[in-house]
Amino acid sequence: MSAKNKKPARPAAPAATTTPTAAAVAPKAADAPATALVPALESSDPKRRMIAQIALIVFSLYVAAVWLLALDQQFHWGIFKP
Repeated sequence: MSAKNKKPARPAAPAATTTPTAAAVAPKAADAPATALVPALESSDPKRRMIAQIALIVFSLYVAAVWLLALDQQFHWGIFKP
């Protein structure tokens, strides 16, 4: 039988007891962007709002078509033909 080399147990290292400072916890006001990000659907610019609405409608139609295609393939309805 082979003898296994066992390493002697090391004493546990003392845990570092540092307390985070307020600057490390909270971000500085200077780091924040000057303008807040506003979703395109809630924008004050009517052109940007219209583009966002159209994009949302197109995306919704795409998801509905993929969902309908999956149902058609599962239940063999023949909507999209074989």
